[in-house]
Amino acid sequence: MKTLTTKDLNQLVFTYILDDCIPCVEDLRNEYNVSLINDKERVSFVYETFKENANHPYNLQRFPNEIERFGDWLRGVPGVMDVDQWNESQIHLAKKWGSIPQNATESQENKIVNNFYNFIANKFFQLKKRLEKREFLNA
Repeated sequence: MKTLTTKDLNQLVFTYILDDCIPCVEDLRNEYNVSLINDKERVSFVYETFKENANHPYNLQRFPNEIERFGDWLRGVPGVMDVDQWNESQIHLAKKWGSIPQNATESQENKIVNNFYNFIANKFFQLKKRLEKREFLNA
């Protein structure tokens, strides 16, 4: 199994988030009546929706870490960001991305499943930061 660089893994996961998890511009426009034109705006919309839904006092106390709170929010299947919910799908993605070998042990697979939502949450925030930085650099 070829080990991916962090840059390569990020690109795979960022593409997964943008192409497979967050609805396209047209779907967001139709379903949520918002006018978004690019990836940064789509990611910002997801983030703002997350804050509206998940940043109530109980959740802020239960999950003081924003990434963990976002991961918990993803477990609740928010319509605005649809990640793979099935263990088998999560394991398949991890193998596809090279995070675990094709012949992974049950222990390796369990580690992926147990950490999947926080992993995607962490990558979402990295993507958000990258898109914000890109706009700053292009200004």
